[in-house]
Amino acid sequence: MGNFNTTIRLEEAEKMRKRYIERAEEKMSDFMRTIRKDFCTFFHWNAKEMYYCQMIKVYFSEMPEITTDTDIELLKKKLRDRIERLESELLNASSFGSCTDEIINLEHRLNLESKRIIRQKLLDITYIF
Repeated sequence: MGNFNTTIRLEEAEKMRKRYIERAEEKMSDFMRTIRKDFCTFFHWNAKEMYYCQMIKVYFSEMPEITTDTDIELLKKKLRDRIERLESELLNASSFGSCTDEIINLEHRLNLESKRIIRQKLLDITYIF
Protein backbone atom coordinates (compact mmCIF):
# COMPACT_ATOMS: atom_id res chain seq x y z
CA MET A 1 0.00 0.00 0.00
CA GLY A 2 2.86 2.39 0.81
CA ASN A 3 4.46 2.11 -2.65
CA PHE A 4 1.12 2.75 -4.34
CA ASN A 5 0.57 5.89 -2.28
CA THR A 6 4.13 7.04 -2.97
CA THR A 7 3.68 6.51 -6.71
CA ILE A 8 0.45 8.50 -6.73
CA ARG A 9 2.03 11.41 -4.85
CA LEU A 10 5.08 11.42 -7.12
CA GLU A 11 2.88 11.39 -10.23
CA GLU A 12 0.71 14.20 -8.86
CA ALA A 13 3.78 16.32 -8.07
CA GLU A 14 5.14 15.70 -11.57
CA LYS A 15 1.78 16.70 -13.06
CA MET A 16 1.97 19.97 -11.13
CA ARG A 17 5.49 20.65 -12.43
CA LYS A 18 4.38 20.01 -16.00
CA ARG A 19 1.22 22.08 -15.50
CA TYR A 20 3.31 25.07 -14.41
CA ILE A 21 5.33 24.78 -17.61
CA GLU A 22 2.25 24.31 -19.82
CA ARG A 23 0.38 27.26 -18.30
CA ALA A 24 3.41 29.50 -18.72
CA GLU A 25 3.79 28.43 -22.36
CA GLU A 26 0.09 29.01 -23.06
CA LYS A 27 0.20 32.51 -21.57
CA MET A 28 3.39 33.32 -23.45
CA SER A 29 1.78 32.20 -26.70
CA ASP A 30 -1.17 34.51 -26.04
CA PHE A 31 1.21 37.35 -25.20
CA MET A 32 3.12 36.81 -28.45
CA ARG A 33 -0.10 37.37 -30.41
CA THR A 34 -0.62 40.62 -28.50
CA ILE A 35 2.98 41.71 -29.13
CA ARG A 36 2.51 41.29 -32.88
CA LYS A 37 -0.59 43.48 -32.80
CA ASP A 38 0.57 46.29 -30.52
CA PHE A 39 3.84 46.11 -28.63
CA CYS A 40 3.30 49.28 -26.58
CA THR A 41 -0.04 48.06 -25.24
CA PHE A 42 1.47 44.66 -24.52
CA PHE A 43 4.42 46.23 -22.71
CA HIS A 44 2.17 48.44 -20.62
CA TRP A 45 -0.28 45.74 -19.56
CA ASN A 46 1.49 42.37 -19.87
CA ALA A 47 5.29 42.65 -19.90
CA LYS A 48 5.58 41.87 -16.20
CA GLU A 49 3.43 38.75 -16.51
CA MET A 50 5.34 37.64 -19.61
CA TYR A 51 8.58 37.91 -17.66
CA TYR A 52 7.14 35.81 -14.83
CA CYS A 53 5.95 33.17 -17.27
CA GLN A 54 9.36 32.95 -18.89
CA MET A 55 11.10 32.53 -15.53
CA ILE A 56 8.61 29.88 -14.40
CA LYS A 57 8.94 27.98 -17.67
CA VAL A 58 12.72 27.99 -17.55
CA TYR A 59 12.95 27.07 -13.85
CA PHE A 60 10.53 24.16 -13.97
CA SER A 61 11.79 22.95 -17.36
CA GLU A 62 15.34 22.73 -16.02
CA MET A 63 14.16 20.98 -12.86
CA PRO A 64 14.56 17.20 -13.10
CA GLU A 65 11.39 15.16 -13.40
CA ILE A 66 9.96 14.53 -9.96
CA THR A 67 9.12 10.90 -10.70
CA THR A 68 12.82 10.06 -11.11
CA ASP A 69 13.13 10.06 -7.31
CA THR A 70 11.32 7.18 -5.65
CA ASP A 71 12.59 8.09 -2.17
CA ILE A 72 10.04 10.60 -0.85
CA GLU A 73 12.35 11.83 1.92
CA LEU A 74 15.15 12.50 -0.57
CA LEU A 75 12.73 14.32 -2.87
CA LYS A 76 11.40 16.43 0.01
CA LYS A 77 14.98 17.33 0.91
CA LYS A 78 15.74 18.34 -2.69
CA LEU A 79 12.60 20.50 -2.80
CA ARG A 80 13.44 22.08 0.57
CA ASP A 81 16.99 22.78 -0.68
CA ARG A 82 15.57 24.53 -3.75
CA ILE A 83 13.21 26.57 -1.58
CA GLU A 84 15.99 27.51 0.84
CA ARG A 85 18.25 28.57 -2.05
CA LEU A 86 15.53 30.84 -3.40
CA GLU A 87 14.85 32.25 0.06
CA SER A 88 18.53 32.97 0.55
CA GLU A 89 18.74 34.72 -2.81
CA LEU A 90 15.64 36.77 -1.97
CA LEU A 91 16.91 37.73 1.47
CA ASN A 92 20.38 38.67 0.30
CA ALA A 93 19.41 40.63 -2.79
CA SER A 94 18.86 44.35 -2.88
CA SER A 95 15.24 45.08 -3.66
CA PHE A 96 16.23 48.13 -5.70
CA GLY A 97 19.00 46.93 -7.99
CA SER A 98 22.31 48.69 -8.32
CA CYS A 99 22.41 50.11 -11.81
CA THR A 100 21.78 53.60 -13.12
CA ASP A 101 19.68 52.13 -15.94
CA GLU A 102 16.03 51.98 -14.85
CA ILE A 103 15.19 49.08 -17.15
CA ILE A 104 17.94 46.92 -15.67
CA ASN A 105 16.71 47.73 -12.17
CA LEU A 106 13.17 46.89 -13.25
CA GLU A 107 14.37 43.53 -14.57
CA HIS A 108 16.12 42.94 -11.23
CA ARG A 109 12.86 43.54 -9.33
CA LEU A 110 10.91 41.33 -11.75
CA ASN A 111 13.50 38.61 -11.24
CA LEU A 112 13.05 38.80 -7.48
CA GLU A 113 9.28 38.66 -7.77
CA SER A 114 9.60 35.68 -10.14
CA LYS A 115 11.66 33.88 -7.50
CA ARG A 116 8.94 34.55 -4.92
CA ILE A 117 6.34 33.07 -7.27
CA ILE A 118 8.53 30.04 -8.04
CA ARG A 119 9.17 29.54 -4.31
CA GLN A 120 5.42 29.44 -3.69
CA LYS A 121 4.91 26.94 -6.50
CA LEU A 122 7.62 24.72 -5.00
CA LEU A 123 5.89 24.95 -1.63
CA ASP A 124 2.64 23.92 -3.31
CA ILE A 125 4.38 20.81 -4.63
CA THR A 126 5.78 19.98 -1.18
CA TYR A 127 2.26 19.96 0.28
CA ILE A 128 1.63 16.76 -1.67
CA PHE A 129 4.18 15.01 0.50
